[in-house]
Amino acid sequence: MPGRGICSAAIVGPRSRVRAGTEAAAVAARMSRARIPLVVVVGIIPCVVLACNPGPQGEVAHPTSRNLPRDASSIQSNALPESLTAPDDTAAWLHLAEAITNAEPVLDLGSLEGDGPAVFGSIVDAELDERGHIYVLDELSRDLRVFDATGEPVAMIGGQGGGPMEFRSPNAFALLADDRIVVADRGNRHLKVFGSTAAGFTLLETIPLHFVSEDLCVTQDRLFAEGWAREGEHILHEVSVGASSEGRDFGSGYDDDSWLIRGQLSDGRIACLEDPPRVVFGFQLLPVVRAYGSHGDLLWVATVTDFAQLQITSGIDSDGPYVLFPSEGDSEELVAAEAVSPTHLLLQFAREEARSNGAPDLTLRTYLVDATTGHGALIDTEIPRILTVTPTHLVVAWSLPFPRLQIRRLATSSVHESNFETKQISR
Repeated sequence: MPGRGICSAAIVGPRSRVRAGTEAAAVAARMSRARIPLVVVVGIIPCVVLACNPGPQGEVAHPTSRNLPRDASSIQSNALPESLTAPDDTAAWLHLAEAITNAEPVLDLGSLEGDGPAVFGSIVDAELDERGHIYVLDELSRDLRVFDATGEPVAMIGGQGGGPMEFRSPNAFALLADDRIVVADRGNRHLKVFGSTAAGFTLLETIPLHFVSEDLCVTQDRLFAEGWAREGEHILHEVSVGASSEGRDFGSGYDDDSWLIRGQLSDGRIACLEDPPRVVFGFQLLPVVRAYGSHGDLLWVATVTDFAQLQITSGIDSDGPYVLFPSEGDSEELVAAEAVSPTHLLLQFAREEARSNGAPDLTLRTYLVDATTGHGALIDTEIPRILTVTPTHLVVAWSLPFPRLQIRRLATSSVHESNFETKQISR
């Protein structure tokens, strides 16, 4: 097996190969494809060797049968989920689906020109608080920006570096009570907790992690993180912030004899639900979704029936174990998991369908799922990338022709009065 090193690789052939040099190598490879709706995009990757030549005979195709549940709820492309039998349940589901698909824009935030706070590099996460403040995490500039309900800048945390108020590779954040903010920095394998003061934000706590956190969510002020941990083989983690709760690890990832494959295929997205507290996990590259109680008990498992599975293979050759991610063909990955209410959640998948000529077609497929049973159905293929959802609003984003986001008010008479002014911010 190759040791530690630096290699430069580009996708020039039909397949990309991730080698098992060290655990850091596998983490670097996972980070290189995290949150990208394709396969592997690699520039200069430390501690990992990539190749683009076909592998030997005897490769194993993934997912294997033991990773695909037999008795599972279904998330399908039909008009209604299978579990809706009572007229009231059907009416409620249709009402919520219509409220989401017909959500009305109330604020646009983002600009192509200038150097103001509304000029973004790469928006990876966003949240809304009860005051209508908008929090936007920019992975490229490595900062978290706060705007009020009119789009006016309020505060900023971060910048590139290793200082107390800086980030190396921020990829997700969550809002806690008492105006606290938790930011996941996978470049440092830790979480930073910030508190609000009259003078701005201050660092309250740095929490080291034994895994790379890919996603965060909160239920009843309890913080949960997603990330595969080789020690213990868990993918979900309740993280103790201050003295708010006891930490615990639970949930199993991809099942395989090789730790390299387990680590590569165990990434995913999570959503937290209230009353009772639950955590829903969806695999990034597999059609499998699971719901857990907040203490780790498995509640249900669901499969996405119309899923364009990426043809992942693994094997062993003279250089050791490897995992191959094809750069051609149809593929699909989970890009968002968000709770809409205590009873429903949204899942959004990015699907790429190969074409004989030209670039592949990219479609964002949004499903509304019953959080009690796991059954769900496709509601839209036109909603842009979802960043966050509240009982009253939806935040979506685009990366082209420039990074920007839009806040939409759910189109239902049951929502509260909006805090947002209908306007466009383009500073």
